[in-house]
Amino acid sequence: MLLSACFGQLRCLPVNKLSNSLESVYAVTKRWASKKSGGSSKNGRDSQSKRLGLKKSGGQAVIAGNIIIRQRGTKYHPGRGVGIGRDHTIFAVRDGYVRFWYNVPKKRQEVSVRNTPQKLLTSTQQESAMLCDNIQS
Repeated sequence: MLLSACFGQLRCLPVNKLSNSLESVYAVTKRWASKKSGGSSKNGRDSQSKRLGLKKSGGQAVIAGNIIIRQRGTKYHPGRGVGIGRDHTIFAVRDGYVRFWYNVPKKRQEVSVRNTPQKLLTSTQQESAMLCDNIQS
C-alpha cells in the first residue's frame, strides 16, 4: 500500500525493450504526463445581499412588530408609534398606518404610525397648512 502510494505514477517498460546500455537505466522508469493543478482566480466572489430598503410604503397598514424600513445608518428617523433597532431597522410599535414626512425644524425624514390612514392633499393650501402644523408641534 505504501509503495503504491509513493510510486503510483511510475511505469516500468517491458524487459524485452531494455538494452544493456546506460540509456536503458534511465528508460526503466517513465513519468506520464499529468495535468498541473489549477491556479487561483481573482474574480468570482460576491457578498450576500442585505435586502435593505422600504418594506412598507406610506399609507400601508401595519401591525405591531412589522418591519417598515431596513437601513444602514439613520436616513429615516423614528417618529410616534415606531421603534428603532440596534441595526437601525425601523419597526412598528403599535397597529396603524405608515406615514412618511419631513420634519422641518429638525431637518430630517421621519416615519410614524398613525391610527387613521393618511389623507391625500388636494391643494397647495392644504399642503402648506400641514407643514405649518408640523412646525408648531
